Amino acid sequence: MIDRWLGTLLCFLASLLATVARWIIPSPPMDTEPRRILFIGIAEAGALVLAYPALQWVRRRYPSAELFFLSFTTGRGVLTLMGLDPDSQQIILRPSPWYHLFLDTLRVIVKLWRLRLDATINLEVYTRFSTLLAFLSGAPRRVGFHRFFEEGHYSGRLLTHEVIYNPHHAIGYSYLALARALEEQPQGEPLAKIVLGSEPLERLTVTRTDQDKQRMRLQLQRLYPPLSQRHRLIILNANASDLIPVRRWSADNFAALATRVLTEVGPEVVILLTGAPAERPALERLRMAINDPRVINMAGETSLESLIDL
Repeated sequence: MIDRWLGTLLCFLASLLATVARWIIPSPPMDTEPRRILFIGIAEAGALVLAYPALQWVRRRYPSAELFFLSFTTGRGVLTLMGLDPDSQQIILRPSPWYHLFLDTLRVIVKLWRLRLDATINLEVYTRFSTLLAFLSGAPRRVGFHRFFEEGHYSGRLLTHEVIYNPHHAIGYSYLALARALEEQPQGEPLAKIVLGSEPLERLTVTRTDQDKQRMRLQLQRLYPPLSQRHRLIILNANASDLIPVRRWSADNFAALATRVLTEVGPEVVILLTGAPAERPALERLRMAINDPRVINMAGETSLESLIDL
């Protein structure tokens, strides 16, 4: 609601400021290759994985450019897996409590100014907060999704490279369109003028060692001493984030599913409840509701990397 109402007002005011600035200060030339590029992907860590093809395309197209990524704290693990250094390339915002987000936003705006960015690529679809951050970064090239003639979704005229969002393509192709729009000259029409979807998207692959996997086996043995080779492990991630509660299955349904699996699959099944540290109390209540010793609460017991081992 804050993004919709306050964000809309701020985008309108910023657009007026940008219009006045264009009258006073001539637009910089865009025929040189960007040297410092910022990706903005804030809302969901899962979406960052889907941005990997776009990130790789930029790495190949601009091999000498410095790349940065702005995200919430939940994105740290995924960004590290994608090869972005946590200290030098990741710019992190704490989403809560509200005063952390406020202070971090001010800190990030100052940092973006000091970086002297040449371009931003905003992966968020019609989010005013990320659009304002891109504008306030001072980058002369700002790529993002624009509504054009869609109803609603107003985010001002703060982008220089406006890309039409196509909901009929996998989002990875839409992210790739954002990246490739950097090559084009903005003319007030939808970008980018390319064919999408004809080739498979490049996937993020993660290599883990046998030692990593062995450490996970020992951890499981500690949490469930009766564990042996005859057991079958089933991971149950009983959440779909608090970001959009309407798409989250209820705890009662997860409990019913787990009980059915334990009953119908057989006595060799062990269910592992996975989640973030903050989810541990809720998953402990779920474990008690299932009421079976073969259900293990692993919330907070894994990092993103060790979850891959699991």
